[in-house]
Amino acid sequence: MSCVSRSVRRLLIVVAPLAGVAADAGSQATMQGRPCRLVDQVSVTAVPLDESTVHYAAPIVAAPLPDEGTLIAWSPSGGPVHLTRVSRAGTRTGGDALVPGTSAHALAVTPRGYAALIRREPAVGLGAELWLVQVDSSGNALLERKLIGGTDTAVVGNEWFDAFARRGRLVWNGRWLSAYYTLHRRWPDGVAHQGDQLSHITPDGVRLLGGWDWGCSHSLDLRLALRPTQRGGTDMAAACLSDAFPGKGIYINRRARISSEPSGDREGHSDARLGGLVPVENGFWLNWTTPEGRASADVALQPVDGGPNFRAYPQRRIWLTANDVAEDLPHLARFGEELLAAWREGGFVYRLARVDPNGNLIGAPEVVEAQFGAGDDFITYASGDVGWVHAWGAGSELKLVRVRHCPPTGVPPRPAPPADTWRVRIRRPAAR
Repeated sequence: MSCVSRSVRRLLIVVAPLAGVAADAGSQATMQGRPCRLVDQVSVTAVPLDESTVHYAAPIVAAPLPDEGTLIAWSPSGGPVHLTRVSRAGTRTGGDALVPGTSAHALAVTPRGYAALIRREPAVGLGAELWLVQVDSSGNALLERKLIGGTDTAVVGNEWFDAFARRGRLVWNGRWLSAYYTLHRRWPDGVAHQGDQLSHITPDGVRLLGGWDWGCSHSLDLRLALRPTQRGGTDMAAACLSDAFPGKGIYINRRARISSEPSGDREGHSDARLGGLVPVENGFWLNWTTPEGRASADVALQPVDGGPNFRAYPQRRIWLTANDVAEDLPHLARFGEELLAAWREGGFVYRLARVDPNGNLIGAPEVVEAQFGAGDDFITYASGDVGWVHAWGAGSELKLVRVRHCPPTGVPPRPAPPADTWRVRIRRPAAR
């Protein structure tokens, strides 16, 4: 029996180009003989929510669909979680799938349907739960597996999904799902410490060996990305921002330090802000903001070598900003053969920037009216377009933002293959 129901509403979907402020300098690239300005490539689809309103504290997460559409997970106050599909043309596709839970924290599209990390509230007195849920394209439940929570938080060894920092990421490698999420655990010293876990789960719900039970601590924010290798395998990179263990900084796979961030106070704060983690041919690109050694918080961009031992060299770090105005809300996504970087400047100015494969800016960063939040991850479609979902205003509608990719003249975009088409040849870990 399915625990998932569907509701069908008649909605008006409005698609319109978003007006913006002209770039500080024109882009070097052209399309059909005209300058390609990002501000002209941005469009916004308004998705009204009828009687529901997006809960201001609940995450909004999105994933690209194989047909260039968008899967969106959002929640009203108290739940349930809505899975909404919007076509490339900006129209609602079918009705919402309603999944029991109070919020969604990650999404992934697989050949079987849609997978999500869902928070659920347990019985009174027990710790909040985090579930891995998978439904088919019709909304029927295929898998429900509790990862943590639903236990007495006073008992040593018990784990739960605490409000200290509720973060989650999910990827599909062609054979199993990998979930990266924060947790609280009661330790023998009587204190509930916060960290993160990386778990690998088969489509049948079996947890495989690999990953880890305890990574960064406190794990203030995290990212997860998967990259197909030339030999048919994959590289997986898990990035965290920590204020204490294994050190104060940004780490890949809980060991390789990418950036030292001494502002971490061991109590849940760091002045750094984690951006996007993007797979490319030879490794990954990561961006973040930090005030360390700068006149103000600036946007850093760092290449990270792939392979069994992740390495990042500070001398290869690129600063996308260098001014006395603080930047925050960093984001990064693949943009055809390029990268699209984003950040907020001075608390209210939103900027987008094209970056070439070597990390150099293409033209100047451009000001746009489209807003984004810290948790509004940027996603890349097969066409090379980039999008995100935000709910600025009263929360009575979602805003699906899309930045259309315009390649340099004579250089067509080469779409990245969807995750479910990768030829992944990985030795299957033993089940546990």
